Amino acid sequence: MAQKAEKQRKTQFGRYTTYGTKVDDLFEFDAHTLDEKIADFEDEISKAISEIANMVESKYSHFVPHLLGSQELLTKCNMVIEKTREKCDKLSHVLKKFEKDVDEAKDSPDSKMLVINNLLKRLKTLANIEECLSSLWVHEIVSDPLTAAEKILQLEDYTAKLQQENDSTNEIYDERILPSLKQEIFMQKSVIIAHLDTFFKNLIQFPNRERVDPSVVQMEVALDTDLSNKFTAMAKLGIMDIRMQETADVIMSQFCDRIVHAANPKSILSFRDGSTSKSGETVFVISKQVSRTEIPDPTEVFETLTSFFKEFHHIFADAMVDKSPFLIQLGMKFAPRLIDMLVKDCLTPSIPYDKHNEEKYQNLIHVAVQFYDWMKEMRYFTGEAISLEQFINNYDQIFINRRCLRIVTSARELITQQYIDLTPVGSNEDDSTETIAEFEKYSTSLQISEKDLRSAKSDQAYPKLFQFRKCTVSTSTFKLVRLLNDTLVEAAQAETPLAANRLFTTAQNLVKMFLLVAPRHHEQEISTVPQIAAIFFNNCHYILHRLMTMEIDLQHQIMSKTGMKKLNCSFVEFFAELRHLAADALELHLVQSKRQISAIIGSNDVFVGLNHEENLEVCNKVMNGCIMHIEQIANVWKEVFAETVLTRALGAIISHLLNVLAEIILAKEDITAVDAEQSAYILTSLLTRLKEITKISGKQLLHTICEESYYRLNEIILSLKGSLQDITDRWCEGKGPLAMWLKASQVKQLVRALFQNTDRRALVLSKIN
Repeated sequence: MAQKAEKQRKTQFGRYTTYGTKVDDLFEFDAHTLDEKIADFEDEISKAISEIANMVESKYSHFVPHLLGSQELLTKCNMVIEKTREKCDKLSHVLKKFEKDVDEAKDSPDSKMLVINNLLKRLKTLANIEECLSSLWVHEIVSDPLTAAEKILQLEDYTAKLQQENDSTNEIYDERILPSLKQEIFMQKSVIIAHLDTFFKNLIQFPNRERVDPSVVQMEVALDTDLSNKFTAMAKLGIMDIRMQETADVIMSQFCDRIVHAANPKSILSFRDGSTSKSGETVFVISKQVSRTEIPDPTEVFETLTSFFKEFHHIFADAMVDKSPFLIQLGMKFAPRLIDMLVKDCLTPSIPYDKHNEEKYQNLIHVAVQFYDWMKEMRYFTGEAISLEQFINNYDQIFINRRCLRIVTSARELITQQYIDLTPVGSNEDDSTETIAEFEKYSTSLQISEKDLRSAKSDQAYPKLFQFRKCTVSTSTFKLVRLLNDTLVEAAQAETPLAANRLFTTAQNLVKMFLLVAPRHHEQEISTVPQIAAIFFNNCHYILHRLMTMEIDLQHQIMSKTGMKKLNCSFVEFFAELRHLAADALELHLVQSKRQISAIIGSNDVFVGLNHEENLEVCNKVMNGCIMHIEQIANVWKEVFAETVLTRALGAIISHLLNVLAEIILAKEDITAVDAEQSAYILTSLLTRLKEITKISGKQLLHTICEESYYRLNEIILSLKGSLQDITDRWCEGKGPLAMWLKASQVKQLVRALFQNTDRRALVLSKIN
């Protein structure tokens, strides 16, 4: 026991103690006991590290006063490192002396020495951490935040390295030393970040002006001579990127957005240079009252933005962020958004819809390019911000897209307009008078001028066979056709195949839009108002006619521009649908008119008991009601329809009336002489009035537009007024006019109703077969 006690001694390391073996004692043992002594040495180092852990906890977790401001912990670490290194050096000398015996040992001392060296390495890292922390305790963060930030990063590296190293003291480091050190480092880092955050907030301030002047937004930028070091410190600590993004967002939302959308951008921005301010602050003031309904002047927008960023450049021109200019870093945060905003909200709305304004726009593009180059010179924009260049390079495509959008928008407005304003179109020339020689002179050349194409009398430039019949269309449809024609002319004159294709496709889309929108938008009026239905009918046929005739003039030019095949470069696919739309609108009113006439006549026989005044008056009222209904429709349609359409439309209604009256007479089983006489008189008067209604251009057309029903009723009237002999003569053995318009069964029924059952009637009936 005395010998063992003698081999150990008490060693003083500062105020803390540990136990260690004398270095010279190692030479008193042979090679077989050396391994055991090295293990004892390892245990002694572990005990020293445990005492260091106590000091770390006392200083950074328990905040023992006498340790907080002293270098005692660092001294302790350095003393342990020095003693350990001294023993390691002498152990290495002993190992070389007994090299042969050591190799034969059961447990290799070399592996033990490796463990001791790892312990020593970890102690050195711990000493470095303590040295950095001690310097932070006495270092003035406010005066040199960059050095403080670098030490924090260095501490984090040391801590990570200390955690990655592995030895027999892992438990001490992981549970006692590292938590205390990490907590201290985090606290020191938080202090530096808080200081730098306060600095940046004071550098660029946005004071609350609600009580002073709520109509403006104010940005104050302070004067600071050490921007680069502070910005770099913020970047190293990972907070600069966030603060720059916040600043860029405010610049975009509060300043650039208002400048780009303001009708008069120069009037809403003002600033006060730092040289005129006592505090050295530069103040930017912008008005909140920005009207977004008016289109801004793009030139003023670029000039105002230049003034704003020029003043901002004066303040931060020399500022660096970790060897990179601050303005470049800031510009990368807002440049893409600013360029997109300028392109979408400033340049694109300024693109002209017509070619004659293109020169003015090219001057604007020149101003935009100058602004773009200046921003690159000022380091706000980099080579990666290419949106503006792409916009300029794609100008033709954007111009065509906007032109097409404007065309479609205008077309929709025209299609949805009410049919109030009307325009007469077409020609009333009779194509039957056109000679072959007159037609042939058009066959060699059909060069129609643009002025003719845009005129309401454009059809007079065509042969009579191709002219549209004179009628009335809505002014909105006339303008729509003119817009359609202008679009096709632009397609034929386009400079590029892309433009020609886009414009021709837009022209086709106009027709599709009419087919889809017009019948639905005007459905109520078309179905209830005869005049609107007639106008819609004319609109459809006018568009159809112009589509067919426009192809003659422009199809070959468009084909040469677009490279389309003839089948695709046409509007043939819309012809049938336009006809069907027109026919459906007119047919609806024809059916309604027929129903109304049937309702006026009623289900009762109005031609019975006409020898009584009351019955005769009722019959005359029914006839007058039918005539008034037809007159009303005819008067409306005469102002709208072409003569050919008018005659056929009226013919359909009148034919229905005459057929209904004929069926009433033919269905009777007994007709008195008075009823026959009065019926013939009433029906004759009816036909006379109908002839007046159907007199168009001085010609009486009743017998042509209602041929079958007219002659049929006329024969019935003659039969009502005639004798059996007259009926026999007009039948003429099935070859007379009566046989042409009435069937034998109908004539027999009429004879039986008109005449009594006599041998003569029987003879006549026998001849009718």
